Amino acid sequence: MRRTNQAGPATSEDRGIGSFLIPDNLVNWGWVLAYSAVLTSISVLRFHLWIADGFDLGKYEQGLWQIFHGGLLARSTYLGSPILGWAASWILVFLSPLYIWGGVGLIFALQSAALGSGYWFIRRISVYVGLDGARTHLLGLVYLIFPTILGTNLFDFHPEVLAVPFLFLAILSALEEKQMVFLIGVLGAALTSEIALVAIIGLAATMAWQKRPRFAAFALTVFVAVSVIDTGLVPQLFGPSATLWQVTYGSVIGSTPALAAIALLRHPELLIDWVRTLRPWEYLVWLAAPLAGFLLLSWPKPLNAWWLAPLLIAETNMISLQPTLSSPFDQYSVLMVPFLFTGVAASLAATRRTVWRPGIVLVTPLACLLVFAWQQHRTYWRLFPQNVTTLQQVETLIPPGAPVATQNFIAAHFANRPQEWVLSEGVGVTWPKGTYLILDPASSTGTTSRALLAAVFKRIKAPGQAAVIFDQDGVMVYRLLEPMGPISQRAGR
Repeated sequence: MRRTNQAGPATSEDRGIGSFLIPDNLVNWGWVLAYSAVLTSISVLRFHLWIADGFDLGKYEQGLWQIFHGGLLARSTYLGSPILGWAASWILVFLSPLYIWGGVGLIFALQSAALGSGYWFIRRISVYVGLDGARTHLLGLVYLIFPTILGTNLFDFHPEVLAVPFLFLAILSALEEKQMVFLIGVLGAALTSEIALVAIIGLAATMAWQKRPRFAAFALTVFVAVSVIDTGLVPQLFGPSATLWQVTYGSVIGSTPALAAIALLRHPELLIDWVRTLRPWEYLVWLAAPLAGFLLLSWPKPLNAWWLAPLLIAETNMISLQPTLSSPFDQYSVLMVPFLFTGVAASLAATRRTVWRPGIVLVTPLACLLVFAWQQHRTYWRLFPQNVTTLQQVETLIPPGAPVATQNFIAAHFANRPQEWVLSEGVGVTWPKGTYLILDPASSTGTTSRALLAAVFKRIKAPGQAAVIFDQDGVMVYRLLEPMGPISQRAGR
């Protein structure tokens, strides 16, 4: 049942926010479309400037390519196992034909649209809980410049990001008492990756707190079912490879969600062990600072049940030993954003303030945006190689389908083939005869050590091992005349 705005009846603009047929309402979708277009363009630009990280983007590119051409059991040479054995991202099966048709630009567009759609969902959710149009628009704008949203969108491609619109859908449908739509949202989020299960159990806890037992049961059932599939069926189908959950969380709290829960019950001190280090505190500041103005306006009750899931996700990330999980700019943190903004909207509506000062609200998100832009310029945008045109020549030089071994920042451009290795992960692999080695010693994203490059050059310069087929502007391409055995693991560190 539709609720009316607590500040007055919903306006025609608010009621028709989802309609393309009313010209005035197209403005609301215009923000989504404009954001998606701009961020897609920036992502494509990063790719063509050779800034994109080859391990993450290339890994999923090759996985999508192999699913389409070799089936679900096709082995990723990045990982040594099928891509679904790594991330249990079943949504890749549906994305595979889209990638083959539209290439890397299409998956960038899908990711940007998935994140951009949050503006529309925030408008719908905010109106439902009782905010007027101007306030919902302001909250949506802060969402679009939220560091986690921007950072994740600029960090190549990750299927976990596609869980964001599904989580928003689940939240909105729970508010509107639409059980089947809620179930679709939860299932869609679960199909993106097993790390989305943390958000889903947080959603179940929120529904239980709000005394919505049927919705809590739906979310909990999906959590249990997908956990069983991902931890039981996936190893049987794809081999006993390390899953994303094991890599990210297993070193601390258990190799499966169930074992993680047991470990935390036995050792609750792990929940606060992170307080002794600085990085988690910086993480929390980045998450809270953009919302400081809204939290101030919603005082004395800034928190509500919608904050349960973000707190659970943040806590899970902070107790892991993996530093990337305590970054506010990647896919591990973006899953908390739908809950954060729903919580802010509900808190603001509960205060029923009639006087707003937009300047107070916008100070911290704009300041965070400036710092974020400076950080991106200082790091990622200064890492692109100076010989981009030379690398483009190399891209046309390598035969389609030929095996390739290369550095991370180059790898994403050669992922559409059954055999490709990044040097940082392929040191224990025998590269077959005919493999092309593409090397640019002057450029690096920090993932290929100088020791590893030196070891590779020492091996390929042995008599009869490889022939130089390209050498220009510091970029060298070798073709193996004989298979080359594993390089010392010590050199790869």
